[in-house]
Formats: sequence, structure tokens, C-alpha cells
Amino acid sequence: MAIRAPLSRRVDLKVVVAISFVTMTLGFVAGSLVGGGSDPSSPEATDGAPHTVGIQEYIQLGVQALDQGDPATAERYFRSAVALAPSAPGPRGDLAVSLMAQGRWEDADRELTEAQRLGPDRPELYFVEGVMARDGLADTARARTAWTRFLELAPEGSQDTDLVQEWLSGQGETDSQ
Repeated sequence: MAIRAPLSRRVDLKVVVAISFVTMTLGFVAGSLVGGGSDPSSPEATDGAPHTVGIQEYIQLGVQALDQGDPATAERYFRSAVALAPSAPGPRGDLAVSLMAQGRWEDADRELTEAQRLGPDRPELYFVEGVMARDGLADTARARTAWTRFLELAPEGSQDTDLVQEWLSGQGETDSQ
């Protein structure tokens, strides 16, 4: 399923969801670091009583909404995660993905810029920025810069490095039709 974007550009929703899953994993880590979610050893968590909805739950719900093709609902969940952890870059990156899926490129750009300020060494944020710059903002120079930064930061053997290297070398499809 492809999403129509301004300037007749397209973003494959599966790519967007895959990016979100990467940031979701990092969001879980951020959530545990800032204390969101429930503690499984607490009485509320073990006796079946309701517990506080935390960052992890909001991120999971947002990813599910994206997977179901509902980026507006995903946006609401990711905004809730951001509200609980405003200094965590992961939820902001997820929010940017949901905004991209809605074709709201400038809003996504603002969220990614803030996420990168909060987590300048998070490679997935530069991967997402490259997709946004290329597919939404028609800025191939910025996409190249973002993807080059991604390659500098990505762990060795990362599954996305080959794809990005392909895009950068011009061998892959760099502009959607």
C-alpha cells in the first residue's frame, strides 16, 4: 500500500512501519529509563488490577495503528508517549513516522529535528530523515546527508545499511515514481 505525498512522491507504508518498529524497540528502552509503564513486580501488575498506561503501551498501540493503516490514531498514541517522556527521542521519531504517513512532512520534520537534538547518535532518526527528505520534501541533498550520517552511526551488520548504500550509490530506486 502506498501513500500519496505532495509533489507526486510516494512512501511505502511497509517501509514506514518497519522504521517505526526500529524506533519502537528503542522507545521501550527509553520508557524503562524514564520510568514509564508498570512494574511487573508491583501488586497491581500481578493481581490483574488496572495499571498506568506508560510509554511502552502507547508506542505499541501506535505501531499497531500504523500497521492497520491508521496513522492519525498512531499519531495520537505517539503524542501521548511524547507527553510522558518529552526528552526521549524515540517517541518523537515514532511520531514523525506517523506524520509522514499522513503526508504532513513539515510537521514530521519538526519532530525529527527535535528527536535528533535529544538523541544525536540515534541512527534510525537519520534513516527516517533521509526518507522524509527524499520522498516528502524533494530534497535529495538533505537525504544524502542524512543517510551518510545513518551509515556513520549504524551498528556494523545493520540490515538497513545495504539498502541505504544502494540508495546513495544510485543503484536502487532513489525517487519514487
